[in-house]
Amino acid sequence: MARRPVHISLKIAVPLSALMILFASIAFTGHRLDWPGKPAFTTFRHSEIDEHFLNNRLRALSSRPLPRFIYHTLHAGPAILWSLAMPFQHVDSLRARFPAMHRRNGYLVLSLSLLLSLGGFWILNRNMSHTHREFYHIHTVIKGKYIPLLTWPTFESSLWFLAPAYFYSLFRTAETARAREWVRHRKWAVFHTIAAYTITLQRVNVVVCMVAGWAMHLLVPERVQHEVLGVPATHEGKAAAELAAFAWTAWYGGILAFVWILYEWRPAALFARGRDAAGGEKSETIKVE
Repeated sequence: MARRPVHISLKIAVPLSALMILFASIAFTGHRLDWPGKPAFTTFRHSEIDEHFLNNRLRALSSRPLPRFIYHTLHAGPAILWSLAMPFQHVDSLRARFPAMHRRNGYLVLSLSLLLSLGGFWILNRNMSHTHREFYHIHTVIKGKYIPLLTWPTFESSLWFLAPAYFYSLFRTAETARAREWVRHRKWAVFHTIAAYTITLQRVNVVVCMVAGWAMHLLVPERVQHEVLGVPATHEGKAAAELAAFAWTAWYGGILAFVWILYEWRPAALFARGRDAAGGEKSETIKVE
């Protein structure tokens, strides 16, 4: 029985890219819809100052031209270009009709993937990431109760969990392309694309969290929020809860990416062994000159 090849649906890739372009643009402009005293979980405020952490970051960088240049050129800018270029790599008709364009765009995308990762680790190294100060800290919904699904690591820890899959798939995507092993190249390109979209899935969770925060603020009485749901009222409490929520967006973004990979790879028999795994896509022809 013929199995469909692994692929990235443009119905998923295009909206994800559009969302990342929006968030990356905010890295240049800052959050315009931000004000002191916003309800809990409707923003991700700085721990010491009642403003969005990104606005605080941009204000801190305003007097430091070199770090600001690195932040924009190694992180925000490449994120926009990557999001524009990546969906084109997964259009089969374009790949078949314009193989040279596919190859050049592929070099661009993989170069941007590497640049984005370097920029991300530069942010971590400069302690600019919105994460808990203790790397091994574990966030919990119920304080002191380490319950599965209600427990997750810090934002920074989640990035380090992602890093091996991200870099290994980046390497294998480039390696198989240079070896002209097109079927294997497609598999690893899909894997790397999903790994890279993990950060965008994190942004999806950010939107979900903020929508839920506004819904709670508008629909749930304030007394119920504080006394029943345990929503904090002070700035310090809100900042700590939102920091945990931000870490949640990254961890469950990774889980969504893992489920996405399973969904793509299982039908193509990429987890099978032996000849069946190798032959799952033999009927597919991918020509790139």
